[in-house]
Amino acid sequence: MTPTPSQLGAEKSGRVFIYDSLEMGQVDDALDQNFDRIEHMMFIRIHHLPPTGAGPDEEVEAEDDGC
Repeated sequence: MTPTPSQLGAEKSGRVFIYDSLEMGQVDDALDQNFDRIEHMMFIRIHHLPPTGAGPDEEVEAEDDGC
């Protein structure tokens, strides 16, 4: 959410940063707050949390994105 000047420089030169195993809410926030940078972001194995109030044996579901 707060890239360093070095990371911003790398993005300007075309580098893409891969973010692994973030929760869906974090991905949504990143895309909303950094819209001008989304072409330099790749999200893999996004975690989808169980619904609020779900039982204790509910597991986090990770997207199978083929990566």
